[in-house]
Amino acid sequence: PANKVTLSPELESQLTAEQKQQVAEQMDMAMEMFKESYAYFEGKNLKQTMGGQEQAGTFTIKDQDGKQYIVLTATEGTSEEMLVSIKDKKLSISQGTGPEAAQFVYIKQ
Repeated sequence: PANKVTLSPELESQLTAEQKQQVAEQMDMAMEMFKESYAYFEGKNLKQTMGGQEQAGTFTIKDQDGKQYIVLTATEGTSEEMLVSIKDKKLSISQGTGPEAAQFVYIKQ
């Protein structure tokens, strides 16, 4: 499904059935905000909209330990590194680590 949320095995083992249901319901509501999200690449410029928040800037791609990362330098000067891959013609961008991690999968339009 397009709106699938997967919990890590560690987190899932710590939650009761009721808590898992609550997480699923909260994530369903949160996913509504992300339905209009996109990433637009042009040259070395990236414009990304997620959940009503927009981020724009320039990017470079770097290889580290056999993985590729997008390093986004936002227009206000902040920098963020995101794991990136392409699988089945879909762009996957991972942000954050640990329990805060999120993976976004984009299709070309």
